[in-house]
Amino acid sequence: MLPDIYLDPGALQCLCASAMETYSRESGGFLMGRMTTRKVGKRSKRMLRISAVYPQQTANRGYKSVSDGNRQAGWRARVLLYTLSGLRGVKLVGGYHTHPGDACELSESDLEYLYGEVRYHKGRAGFQVMDRWLEIVVSIDKRRYVTRYSEEPFHTWHGHKRKIEGIVAADSGTGFHFTIGAFWVSELDAETDEEFNAMPRKALIKEAKVHAPI
Repeated sequence: MLPDIYLDPGALQCLCASAMETYSRESGGFLMGRMTTRKVGKRSKRMLRISAVYPQQTANRGYKSVSDGNRQAGWRARVLLYTLSGLRGVKLVGGYHTHPGDACELSESDLEYLYGEVRYHKGRAGFQVMDRWLEIVVSIDKRRYVTRYSEEPFHTWHGHKRKIEGIVAADSGTGFHFTIGAFWVSELDAETDEEFNAMPRKALIKEAKVHAPI
């Protein structure tokens, strides 16, 4: 069974800041994490703790896409994060990207991009192809409020069956609504894109439950 996901406070802050900073365009980057045991209700549960988020600084950002702007720079960052894997048990576990004004789900183009990235890196020195990849999707919508909130910025979060939702108020009349989901993607080492695309989505994607420090 694939593990649930727990977001450290710093990781949640970085995901939201990355989405807010480039609100009208997608942004993305990499995730570092390690397995841990946390209490859910009265039971202890093993889950993947996301402890660090690295926004990719050289990415090409569009309203409906984000990709490597400088592929060699992206490669260097990815190899460094992979090389640092194992430091205090933390390792490269996947990536994230934002969906401005769009659903918190993996699209067909998201899957094609992830597969293309693995094909690009496959077999290159210093990088081992991962058999499973975690992709976090951050959906963001900007909202104006008729009823003004407090004069100080604030945030509030709540969970659903698998995703979490929250509002971060930039000022008393403006806020950003977030939905954050996490998806395990497998079969990215398929030999051809035809083989990969022929597989049913339920065989490729398993949605994980997200827990936040709320």
